[in-house]
Amino acid sequence: MKVRAGLLVVLFLASVLPIANADEVDTVTINVDWTDDHAYTIAGDVELSEINVTHEHDGQMLDVGIIYDTTGEDLRIILNTSVSNGDVITIQAGDVTRIINVGLWGQPIADHEVTLNSEWTMDQQWENENGTQKYILLFDGQGWQQRIGNSLESWEMGNGSLLIVSNTADSTISMMINLESVWKNETTVDGVMTGQIFDARGSGTIEVGNDGDEGAVQIEGTISDAWINRTTLNGIVDERFRIEANGSISVDADNDGEMMDLSGELAVLLIETWDSNGTRRLSHTQFEATAGLIVENNDTRMDISLDSFESLERWEDGIRVDHLNKMTGQGTFGFSGEDENASVQINGTIHDFHQEQEDGIVTVDDLHVDGIITGDAQGTFGVVRTIEGAVSQANETGVMYDVIIVHQEDWFNITGISALPNSDLGAGAHHNESWSYDAKQAEWENRTIRTVWSQTGPDPSSGDIIHSNSPIQTSPEAPSVEEGIGDVTVSRESGFAPIDAMTGDVFTLDQQSGMSLTVTAGQPETVAMDGHLVDTVAWT
Repeated sequence: MKVRAGLLVVLFLASVLPIANADEVDTVTINVDWTDDHAYTIAGDVELSEINVTHEHDGQMLDVGIIYDTTGEDLRIILNTSVSNGDVITIQAGDVTRIINVGLWGQPIADHEVTLNSEWTMDQQWENENGTQKYILLFDGQGWQQRIGNSLESWEMGNGSLLIVSNTADSTISMMINLESVWKNETTVDGVMTGQIFDARGSGTIEVGNDGDEGAVQIEGTISDAWINRTTLNGIVDERFRIEANGSISVDADNDGEMMDLSGELAVLLIETWDSNGTRRLSHTQFEATAGLIVENNDTRMDISLDSFESLERWEDGIRVDHLNKMTGQGTFGFSGEDENASVQINGTIHDFHQEQEDGIVTVDDLHVDGIITGDAQGTFGVVRTIEGAVSQANETGVMYDVIIVHQEDWFNITGISALPNSDLGAGAHHNESWSYDAKQAEWENRTIRTVWSQTGPDPSSGDIIHSNSPIQTSPEAPSVEEGIGDVTVSRESGFAPIDAMTGDVFTLDQQSGMSLTVTAGQPETVAMDGHLVDTVAWT
């Protein structure tokens, strides 16, 4: 009976008293919180007096100070020390102890040499005062890496794709390149990249837009060969970029009532740059095209078929070493005019249109146009212009300049009315010759220093004048680094991480200049890597 009575007492107590089980135990967890501070979060019931921390660095124990932050849901302790690779931090909270070994993100500690199969995406997008900037690189490759001491060498080769969108104050460039060959060699010391060679080649498409003073330029092309080489050594970036393409070009301009429309096919488009340590060492821009050119001004229109439309500009170390602008073609000329007394139409043929500048000097300025006049007046007209010679000429202030003499002849033979509409040019045979003494430098402004003319016919005249404020000297501006392929870092995030990361750990990878990533550790998992099963932790 005593045994039975005792059993009943036990059953009664079990029914009315709470019994702790495994799910109800108030456990203590310690998590890394390496974001803005060297800190840790402690969840669970623990007294401040039960917390103890040690920090070992290079075999020496550091003097650790602790700030206790109790404002959040969990206790957060902030240490006065900084973490380094190889450090060991031991945190004791009541009966729970966690030992944290500091390592480098994504890098084994021990010396090793292994092969790699990697797929990675570099997505760098941002906005600035000029608009959207994008640099998105996809890579799929193989390689190997070797670690000796604190130095890690990696070599990777594969293929991928590259999207570049770059906007500057007055231009836009967009490229989509299929990278058939990508090579990357990288050296890191203590988790920080000290040297890198990135070399990629491929083909794709390009779109360029430029809205400058001379009009809006649009280029759409197919890239046959693209080369990107970016070398980084001890913080100095050396970047080379080269594309060859063909496609289409268009230029639209409307200034002071004159409209110009050019559209054509690009046989050659070559762009090459070399930037070293923030300085543009090389800039080469070249295109060769055929195009149709339309110029309209009030009642006048010219349609010119350009057999040759070429441009070349090459700069080396801030000095222009090669320059060519050339347009040659033929076409038609039209004019329609009227006033209260009469109306006429002029239709002409452009037999020769040739303009050329080389190394900043005007070398060719040829024009040959003739045609007929119909309507209330009848007749013929013509214009012939060419460079006749080169001399020295004093300007208004007596300064001597090297000039070219542009000789132009134009004539009108008119019958039927007393004068052309809105013109003082009356009936009869008119012949005019002029000699323009122009500064030979193509980029100067107000180039005409002196004009001499002689006109025969019903209203003859002649003269010789020196123009004021001529010439105005200007110099071409050397290209500067505009980050044509984006202000980017072709590397990966790097920083300190707990070797045995636990679920809930949070740490920021900020040791690689220009790149930062905050990692939150998830659940443990086992993954296959290079033919081995590796225990790891998922992260976001």
